[in-house]
Amino acid sequence: MVLTRDRHRCRICKVKNYTVGHRVGHFVVVKGEYETYKEARAQAEVGYHIVIVLAVAHLNHDTTDNRDENLEARCQYHHLRHDREHHRENQLQTWQQKRQAREGELVRGEEDFI
Repeated sequence: MVLTRDRHRCRICKVKNYTVGHRVGHFVVVKGEYETYKEARAQAEVGYHIVIVLAVAHLNHDTTDNRDENLEARCQYHHLRHDREHHRENQLQTWQQKRQAREGELVRGEEDFI
């Protein structure tokens, strides 16, 4: 399992899963490391602290490619940074599809009045 292989730490910043703290450029541990999300959440002050929750990132963005060398444990911050450009591309594609659908509806709507 990827989290076990990566020792339950982000491969980029090395912060451990379920650590409570805040970011000021880098992650600052203020409440410690916990074994479960529930324990960590109970210690975090709402609106000030975050709980690190690791996710598995697909390095090539292909979610069907589950080879070990394509997977890494990442904290929320580093996972989102890794996926940023991929998310922008998907967002642009979605906007284009919605625009095309709206334009298609306008064309079909005009046919009703002919």
